[in-house]
Amino acid sequence: MKEFMSTGWAVDQDDNLRDPKIKGRQMEMMAELAGIYGSHPAFYGWYLPVEDCLGPVLTDYAVEAVNALTDRARELTPRAKILISPYGIFNSEFDDPRYEEQLSRLKVDIIAYQDEVGVKKTKVDRTEKIFERLRKAHDKAGRAELWADIELFDFEGMVYKSALLPASFQRIQKQIENVAPYVDKILGYQYLGLMNPPDSKSFAGHENSKTLYEDYKKILKNQFYKQL
Repeated sequence: MKEFMSTGWAVDQDDNLRDPKIKGRQMEMMAELAGIYGSHPAFYGWYLPVEDCLGPVLTDYAVEAVNALTDRARELTPRAKILISPYGIFNSEFDDPRYEEQLSRLKVDIIAYQDEVGVKKTKVDRTEKIFERLRKAHDKAGRAELWADIELFDFEGMVYKSALLPASFQRIQKQIENVAPYVDKILGYQYLGLMNPPDSKSFAGHENSKTLYEDYKKILKNQFYKQL
């Protein structure tokens, strides 16, 4: 297993890293986690919880916040990979030269963009063009691997105000196929509660999670998916 350890939040998901106390607390947490887990064989990298940094281009605040945490992470764990997973692709301008400039300043190793299909901000038929533009921006900047963080869920009712259910595999398959030509790796958010082997001894989540698991296993025999 390759584990990305998150620093977590100092206060909540709206942590303001401009605040020296917030930044200092996150670095303290990082040092504590590195002391406990840094030498563990599964410790592969850090996940930095700086997600709200897109739209229309990467902000100076986000770049500076990410780079400050990255510098500290490299001091503590020089071999660890650094990952961020921002949202906001639905209203970002990846063709804007400023995006490429800001991207080239980031010191992270991996950017896994949330596709925002599950939260209904991005339509499935738009993701291919979005990730095609992202690929061009990353290639020009020469910085960071490009990953896709596709959402495997759908909401039972109102977005953000109801339970998460496994999405239809037909939709998820289209999400995968749209981004696969342009990214280095595809992540699925999230496995726990949305995908379960039928014979699981630790079943978690919705009953339909067995169906999603089985449907996904079936396509792994397809040559296209073997190459992902």
